Amino acid sequence: MVNNTDDFFELLCVSKNADEKEIKSGYKKAAKKYHPDNPKTGDEELFRKLCEAYEVLKDPQKRELYSRNDFLSKKAQDTAVKINYGYDSVKESKPKEPANKSKISSLRKCKKCFKEYPLNKSFFGHTTKKNFRHVCRDCMKESVKKHSEANPQLVKNRLKKRKDLENKSSKIKDYDKYNLKLELMQIQKNSCFYCKSTLLGNEMDLDHILPISRGGADVKKNIVLSCTFCNKEKHNKDLNEYRIWRIQNGYTADF
Repeated sequence: MVNNTDDFFELLCVSKNADEKEIKSGYKKAAKKYHPDNPKTGDEELFRKLCEAYEVLKDPQKRELYSRNDFLSKKAQDTAVKINYGYDSVKESKPKEPANKSKISSLRKCKKCFKEYPLNKSFFGHTTKKNFRHVCRDCMKESVKKHSEANPQLVKNRLKKRKDLENKSSKIKDYDKYNLKLELMQIQKNSCFYCKSTLLGNEMDLDHILPISRGGADVKKNIVLSCTFCNKEKHNKDLNEYRIWRIQNGYTADF
């Protein structure tokens, strides 16, 4: 049975000396049971933690850092893991944190929930002026949900506008979403096109390289597979604008 804990080893029900095979086996067993699509035992929050635990423990370097209790306090360790090995992770040959070291130690308190989080894109979105927001992602998500529920007609209008743009950009789609995802997973080796992090479970999106709102076509050659975070950060930027934004904020941009 998986314990709802923050300890990665306990989450996967393996010992701290477990080898790669045991870690993979523990993850598969737990992920199958707690996958959000499982109607009986599905748990989205626990499944997210399981994915995070597996991503850290399967990599020797990440696991070593996570296990260094003699050098990191629990709070500092959690912060280090979230910053260095969260959804911002990129290729092993690239730095896994912003180039600007001041960003690593920087924390920001959310103005709504008053919780402190590392100041990076995993925890805060950014404004049109390219600055990080003062409200965390969770609070923003809740605000958007309430606003949508209070303004159903606005949501319908927005969906209609997007549909009209899609029809205008391409009268006939040359792809099927499910099959295109499978195809791109093979082409991109199951990694995000932008940050190169491993794509996990439902944390992946089809993203238009040139947004439809900017005149992009809704066809295969204009679509890549990205993690949810990069998809939200890119928003309606074109490829070059997003590349510049990443560089300005200390992230790699090898695409």
